[in-house]
Amino acid sequence: MAQRRNSKSLFHIENDAPVTIVFACVALVMVIFQHVIKEPFFLKLLSCPGKIGQAQGFNWQQGTEYIRLVLHVFGQQDIQSSLVYYACLLLLGSFVEHRYGSLLYCLMLIVTALVSSVINVCFFSTTLQGMAGIALLLLLLSLFSGDKQKSIQLAILLFLALFIICEILQSVATKNFSV
Repeated sequence: MAQRRNSKSLFHIENDAPVTIVFACVALVMVIFQHVIKEPFFLKLLSCPGKIGQAQGFNWQQGTEYIRLVLHVFGQQDIQSSLVYYACLLLLGSFVEHRYGSLLYCLMLIVTALVSSVINVCFFSTTLQGMAGIALLLLLLSLFSGDKQKSIQLAILLFLALFIICEILQSVATKNFSV
């Protein structure tokens, strides 16, 4: 006589952060396309233009320039920085999304992308790529979203300091500011 197996599994995978997972998957696909296809139009689409009046500056008459203000977060210069941002996104994004809700979290991501690109267009002559602004948003929200009021988590504070130091060193080394 055959024994009946227990229909309950030991583990259940739950998608508790749909915006974070979709954002990470889209970013990963974009980075793979960016490094495999290497189409100039696609590479340009995944970077935010610099200051108005520069050679690669923002041209307010072209519609694609406005799309670039949001899509620049999906473009990355190298795989190593992409992996750091993905780790930050997946580790902290699910916490922040659970804390604030998917809709508000999605709105925060879009506003962060827009604000960082508007700052870049107004003040910097370099193009902007990557999700350093998103990572900084997640670190700051995680830092101040502790369970206890008036307390700051030391581990996240140290991670934030390390993140800012690494971004400054990378910016000085490449002469390209990304936050």
